[in-house]
Amino acid sequence: MFHKVNLAAVGEVTLTGYSYCLYVADVFLCEACGKTYPSLLCLDNHTKCCRAVKRERPYVCPECSNEYTQKSSLTQHSRAHDCKKPFVCTQCGYKSAYKSNLKKHLKIHMGKKPLLCEECSKKFIY
Repeated sequence: MFHKVNLAAVGEVTLTGYSYCLYVADVFLCEACGKTYPSLLCLDNHTKCCRAVKRERPYVCPECSNEYTQKSSLTQHSRAHDCKKPFVCTQCGYKSAYKSNLKKHLKIHMGKKPLLCEECSKKFIY
């Protein structure tokens, strides 16, 4: 639960049950890792995945004992053990466990090469 913060003063912010944040000079600081954010909402989103923040990690991988704060993170991690690749390229059959990898792959078929080498001028997908 969020608590109201007097933004005019530098002080402690209690955020989702943890007291580890500080408001300093128009930015919110994560005291656990030192990163700064322009709003309390951005800081809260960061603290949900910040590895430096000590919090409960109730989702444990039965294969390797990795711990996660969110069930979706465990589900995504489990694909590495299961060898499940639900994302399939309709053009060539390439399979991936992650949607982001399929998106990168699709650039091959579209001819998009957004990255340019400054030394040789050759273009790359990633």
